[in-house]
Amino acid sequence: MVNVSVIVPVYNAEKLLARCVDSILNQTYTDYEIILVDDGSTDKSPEICDTYAKNHANIRCIHKPNGGISDARNKGIDIAQGKYLMFCDNDDYVEPHWMQTLVTYIEKYPDSLVNCQYTIVDVDGNKDLVKIPGYDEVTEVPISEYYIFYKYNYSPNNWIRIFPMEKIKKYNIRFKKIPHLIGEDVPFNIDFMKYCKSLVYIPVNGYYWVDNGGSESRNYNPDRYNSIKVLYNYRKPYISEKYMQEYYNEYFFRFYNCLKYVMSDNNSESKKDKIKRCNAILHDESFIEVLNKCDEATCNKKLKLLLSFKNYRLVLLYNRIYK
Repeated sequence: MVNVSVIVPVYNAEKLLARCVDSILNQTYTDYEIILVDDGSTDKSPEICDTYAKNHANIRCIHKPNGGISDARNKGIDIAQGKYLMFCDNDDYVEPHWMQTLVTYIEKYPDSLVNCQYTIVDVDGNKDLVKIPGYDEVTEVPISEYYIFYKYNYSPNNWIRIFPMEKIKKYNIRFKKIPHLIGEDVPFNIDFMKYCKSLVYIPVNGYYWVDNGGSESRNYNPDRYNSIKVLYNYRKPYISEKYMQEYYNEYFFRFYNCLKYVMSDNNSESKKDKIKRCNAILHDESFIEVLNKCDEATCNKKLKLLLSFKNYRLVLLYNRIYK
């Protein structure tokens, strides 16, 4: 039995896969296995995976029909042999101390959701370290402070964390295929967090998330509102009262942007489909809730009144006047 299993879902990553796997192989920590899950790739990724598995005793490779990243991760969990579970995406890469850092602190805080820092790398190679302001030392906070992790973009990312396999198996925690959802990491992390006593933040960069500009979570699709709504309702029970107003304000901004995009000229849907989709948003109970709860600094009285009429044409007129 190894101490850590690192699951790497692989799909058409022939150009970047070697960088990813090599960075994991370059860890200062040595007691681990890498599980490469080829999710029906149509490029040379399957051959690259097989070559790594052939040349490295601590790498295993499985091939499966395409089922999406959640299904690939679940297949990796099913065969993982480690005491701890970690994840890395096939186009990203890690620091040599990534694994050692997380193992060290999960052993100190076994009942916590442990997080290291990460860096965003843009298409030009520029790097931006993502920090939680004020957390300059290793910090343990109660689960009630979850909103802070959400606010500073630490909520959805499973690759900056380490998960005890015993807890994963005991509570049957898996990645879920939820209708409309983009961002399947969030339910997995929250399902795990339910069984934790605290959140731990380590101010040490361990991971490089490569922003290739093609993230599904940011590209518009007709169901984007429903996807954001799923995450809104999934997170809401873990937002403490002192952060709830800010949470409502944040999600009004997200929901309203979805509404504006549906109305925009950039959206190629027919007018009939736009009206139908807008009216569905305007009548949705989650939208109505954040509309009622958000403050005037987020949504002024005039706009709030127009939105409360649930009339597509009135809101469209407002957007055109104040664009």
